[in-house]
Amino acid sequence: MENGKRNLIYMCLFVNADYVNLLELLLRSMKLYGHINLETTDILVLTDEGLWPRIEKIGCDLGFPLKVFFLTINTKWEASCARIEIFKYEDIDMYDKILYLDTDILINRDINTIFALDIRADKLHAKEEGQLGSVWWGGQFFNFAHRRTLPSWSQTKINEWTMAFCAGVLFFRNSSDMKMLFSIIGDHINTYIHVDKNPPPEFWDQPFIVYNSVIHDAYDNKVLHDHVVNCEYNIKDNYIVYHFPVGPGHYEAKMGSMTAFALKQITYYTAQTE
Repeated sequence: MENGKRNLIYMCLFVNADYVNLLELLLRSMKLYGHINLETTDILVLTDEGLWPRIEKIGCDLGFPLKVFFLTINTKWEASCARIEIFKYEDIDMYDKILYLDTDILINRDINTIFALDIRADKLHAKEEGQLGSVWWGGQFFNFAHRRTLPSWSQTKINEWTMAFCAGVLFFRNSSDMKMLFSIIGDHINTYIHVDKNPPPEFWDQPFIVYNSVIHDAYDNKVLHDHVVNCEYNIKDNYIVYHFPVGPGHYEAKMGSMTAFALKQITYYTAQTE
């Protein structure tokens, strides 16, 4: 730990009670394979008071003293944006490095390896994925046909084929730069949805996160490359975080993929000990 501060892992769970089952699989995999050091790392769940009793019991059963941050969330759209509210958590100043995880994730290796990475305070670190020209990664906000509307530094650096990133795993420092970035993302969402009355994008808040991180030169999609993998259904030796993003809100597909992989983990690690 740097500056005597702790690490933080956080997840968000609202609206759909079925997602508690995904969170249980995630936490169980963290317990079995993640080697999480509770002396240096806390686990926080952003949720509501109705779901918290089930979540708290899961934590107790696993020996995880979960922390909670209650938010008033009423819609799936609001739930998808909850991750950017992390800097409103009253105890946020206790932490240095912060790792956000979607609930459709399983841990397969030592998660402390991620916290040991040397990351910059002015960058949001995420898994490389997609291209900026797609609406899934903010393409609707970039005006690539009129490049002069982009920041001057970026006009020769980014285009519609520039690699973007997945917002399902976000790793960042508790810094003024990241606090400002998350505030900018929130302001953009508010203007787009509530002021201009646009419908939420197809891929929820990810386009806002990617777009604002890119135009402010505040992202790194390389550091996590060897540690995080999306849509991989076989166990690999190097990956720590396995993400199963089969689509927002597709609970049954997510549960099926995660359960199948969790069973493979049992078989794999049982064979390793024989």
